[in-house]
Amino acid sequence: MTSETVIVAKCSKHFAGKGYAVTAEVPIGRKVADLYCVHRQSGECVAVEAKLRDWPAAVTQALVYQLGADRVFIAMPADVVGRVRLEELATHGIGLLSVSEKKVRLVLDAEQSAVRRPMFVQRAVSVLGAKASVASLWA
Repeated sequence: MTSETVIVAKCSKHFAGKGYAVTAEVPIGRKVADLYCVHRQSGECVAVEAKLRDWPAAVTQALVYQLGADRVFIAMPADVVGRVRLEELATHGIGLLSVSEKKVRLVLDAEQSAVRRPMFVQRAVSVLGAKASVASLWA
């Protein structure tokens, strides 16, 4: 894996294949999520932060993204995910995706955000331009 751009592209394809509308570079709070996805049927919102190595920085960003997403993942190259302290991610409800040349694999599932705020979700969805009903996102 040579760049975060490649990780984002692979994750974009992964989530699109699961029925999500996806877009890159969506502001949430004072941070910018590398990828933001809204499921076309359920309205579930997912934010993804891609990192090549610095998973502690990704955790800091992911904590902010929880304000504007139902679930948040960190995506990293498959050869470095073993360095991530899964217990720290689990403590915060942050998921982990392993990205290789061939696939995106779930290492740790993200929990439903306990701090999600409708105002942040609405702003992110408006950037995405998703056709999902904002009212259903707040349910």
